[in-house]
Amino acid sequence: MSEDFSNDVPNDAAPATDAVSVEISELVAESADTTGPYWNSAQAETKQARLRELYELQDGAQPGPEDGPRDVALGDADVSGSLDALADMGEVGQAFAEQLERGGAQNAIQTINSVSSDILDGMGASADDVSAAFDGLPSNVQASVYREFASAYVPPQPAAGADDLATFAASGTGQILTREWGESAGRNLATALFRWDRMTEGMSERETAQIDDFYLHRLDAGERAAVLRRLAA
Repeated sequence: MSEDFSNDVPNDAAPATDAVSVEISELVAESADTTGPYWNSAQAETKQARLRELYELQDGAQPGPEDGPRDVALGDADVSGSLDALADMGEVGQAFAEQLERGGAQNAIQTINSVSSDILDGMGASADDVSAAFDGLPSNVQASVYREFASAYVPPQPAAGADDLATFAASGTGQILTREWGESAGRNLATALFRWDRMTEGMSERETAQIDDFYLHRLDAGERAAVLRRLAA
């Protein structure tokens, strides 16, 4: 029985699944900009409902446990628990959790976890102490940080000027990163500063002072470099 019957098997599911994956990728990329139309336009609810629908379609097309492993980074329980935790983080966290419940929650939580892990990994042995200190910050401050971590979109930024770059390079953190970034230092610094400003934009004066104090006085040069390195990525 050497005949090849592969051409006799309908393959209609593959193109449909590919189309679903492409549309999911497009909407997930759009949802990364928490200030953009996915969240803040007349079409926002339609876009979010469509993403939920596409995830359901994709779930139906994926193999079950008996057919092979499925690559899912976060289960529903993890997303639900993370949303509950965000909702307990003051007014900012509650508003952010409600926003994510309308669509894109899994992608956002995965991004938050990825960014947080990258930063803490860059801090080495001090990661646990820094994490514990961060947990001591006010809830609204923590939620504002996580909201920025979830937003991967950064509009193109003009590179930092020579004077700003020279001032930055004179600091301990700047010495580490300007050597590491090389010719990209001006652009990377501008991107990191844009994201820091966006993160603190909705904070009160007191909350801004608290996160600034945490960054400037609780973290050493290497730990600050881990934060800016990831914000610039």
